[in-house]
Amino acid sequence: MFVFAKEDQFMIILAILGITIGLLHVLAHNLWVKDWRIIITLFGWFSLMKGISQFAFPGIATKWIDNIDFKWFQFLLFLLFLVGLVLLNQAYGWVLY
Repeated sequence: MFVFAKEDQFMIILAILGITIGLLHVLAHNLWVKDWRIIITLFGWFSLMKGISQFAFPGIATKWIDNIDFKWFQFLLFLLFLVGLVLLNQAYGWVLY
């Protein structure tokens, strides 16, 4: 994935995908409330801003990918997985506490 990410064409495709997902997310779930649902809203806005910045500055995003340490990337993916599990539990109430 890191090899493909260094190409500008792949970066533009990811930017368009990020803009599309972020825009759909912001249009469907733009709730600014003081509970756990704001995390979902912030993820949508972050995706939209990330896609716009990748589309506008693909060279800077490519340089940023060169500086990523793979161990920290795996740790970040694990944290996002845990946040996803917590949000799924909040939404569907699988584990009652």
